[in-house]
Amino acid sequence: MQNLVPAHPGCNESKSDHLAAAEHVTRWAERLRVHGGDLDDIARRATWEHDAGRALAVARVIYLRLRPDVRLWQARDAFERADRDALVGALAG
Repeated sequence: MQNLVPAHPGCNESKSDHLAAAEHVTRWAERLRVHGGDLDDIARRATWEHDAGRALAVARVIYLRLRPDVRLWQARDAFERADRDALVGALAG
């Protein structure tokens, strides 16, 4: 559906099954707001399933229910605790 953090193989391996940190979620949500129409057009032409509204709703359900002690992936071998305020700000609206 949506790839929040495109990453090269080393970072992707480091990320493993962790959720992306608030910084990445913020950039993803901003990209949807600013370039949503363009992304829809690209997906349609490539015949990729794409539903930005649904992706944002799923992200809200997952991220806004995280415990503060959950480790989120920041960068290769770098993690941070879930920052609820930053996530709420990123996923608002």
